[in-house]
Amino acid sequence: MLDPIFRKEIVKYVSDWLKIIPKMKDDSSKAKQVIKYENPYDYFYGYFIGNMEGFALGFYQGLYNKHPSDEEHHEIMEIIEEHYKDLRENLSKFKK
Repeated sequence: MLDPIFRKEIVKYVSDWLKIIPKMKDDSSKAKQVIKYENPYDYFYGYFIGNMEGFALGFYQGLYNKHPSDEEHHEIMEIIEEHYKDLRENLSKFKK
């Protein structure tokens, strides 16, 4: 089971990521020129989910000096999944 303090930090981090998404829309054309993706919504959805998971796992490893157990990893992903709807809503601007 995840420590409540760790859980709180991950929720804060995810919330902070969601706040920067609108700013990314202006930079998406630059990224598209370099990365050559077809669908900005799909690209940024994967980008943000990957970054959230990567940060959370790295934060866990740095804090506890070990890899999370399968159960803890699952809990971390559940925290991120709780914000999927907000992420999709924020990224809907990229579909236009």
